[in-house]
Amino acid sequence: MYARATTTISIYRGQGTDEWGDSVDNDTVVATGVRASIAEQKIYAQPEVTLQPRNLRYARLRVTKGTDIQTNDRIFDERLNQTWLITNISPYQNPVVGQDLRVDLQFVG
Repeated sequence: MYARATTTISIYRGQGTDEWGDSVDNDTVVATGVRASIAEQKIYAQPEVTLQPRNLRYARLRVTKGTDIQTNDRIFDERLNQTWLITNISPYQNPVVGQDLRVDLQFVG
């Protein structure tokens, strides 16, 4: 990992259904104790249909290339006890050395 690790994370994946047939997240652990770097960014947005501004929390995650992550996986920050949703995965392109994966996150709880 080239970025400086600031935390360790657990990766959760999967969905199931509850007794009413609604989709719910499963906490199936894919990996735990993964070294990562998380840099939070806040974005203030105002939707068109209301004048009430919203504070959306986003972050950038960097993990070692080859880490088993997918879009819509959930990341649990073990240092801060926060859960994030993966919205986008962007591998850096370098023909010589494998770079870290850059992952966009959205705060969910």
